[in-house]
Amino acid sequence: MTIPSPHFGEIEITGENAPAAADWLSKELIGTTKAQEMLAHRDAMLQFGVQVAATNSHIKDKEKILHSLL
Repeated sequence: MTIPSPHFGEIEITGENAPAAADWLSKELIGTTKAQEMLAHRDAMLQFGVQVAATNSHIKDKEKILHSLL
């Protein structure tokens, strides 16, 4: 499942509880800073038992950038 991210392009959420996590995360991300968004990703993973990954789809040549959110 994919939802828009205010800072990282899109967010891919996978796992059995992905729909519930997506709903929760969509609400949590309103008005957040980048750091708050990263913490919300972690909270969603812990609370719903899902995997959350930013796609960085908004960055040109993103495949050439090595980084980790956590």
